[in-house]
Amino acid sequence: SDSIANDPRYSLVADVFIGLHQDEYDEYFGRPILDAAFDENGYVYVVPVVVAPADPNLVYLASAKLELTPEETPPYNVVQLYDDPNDNRDLSGLREIEVDNEGNLYVVNAHQYNESDTLWIYNTNTGDMIERVVLGDPNQVPSIPNPIGLHVSNSTDRLYLSSGLNQPDANSTSVYALSKD
Repeated sequence: SDSIANDPRYSLVADVFIGLHQDEYDEYFGRPILDAAFDENGYVYVVPVVVAPADPNLVYLASAKLELTPEETPPYNVVQLYDDPNDNRDLSGLREIEVDNEGNLYVVNAHQYNESDTLWIYNTNTGDMIERVVLGDPNQVPSIPNPIGLHVSNSTDRLYLSSGLNQPDANSTSVYALSKD
């Protein structure tokens, strides 16, 4: 774990757990990293991370920007956490993360409950949320239920999202192209 000054949700000192950890009782805790992305400055962005403020009832999942420090233990420093503290979505489906050349971070959560199929866009430097797009609502545009893949193209200025929702006997998936604007 890495202690940070303030977490974005509660503004408390928090431990951040990245990956799975084993305690002294051979019990495992944490979450496996499901996706990672690198920017041109060598930072790595991972999803999900477990943020554990001093109050054990306030533990939550978020995304993180890490500076790799291979000569140290742990071999990274947490630079920034990304979260939407005003959102009540179920974040247990944080699974995709990408960064573009303009310093925008894209995070996808895929979870069907409470309209939790969501795309967040953050400023990588400040951690500020730029936009939140609910993807799984069939009455909204875009409607991309169960988003399972994300790619950001700097050459076309597009986001590509694939949907894991298929008919029972389908042998393909839908890929959606969205403008980064």
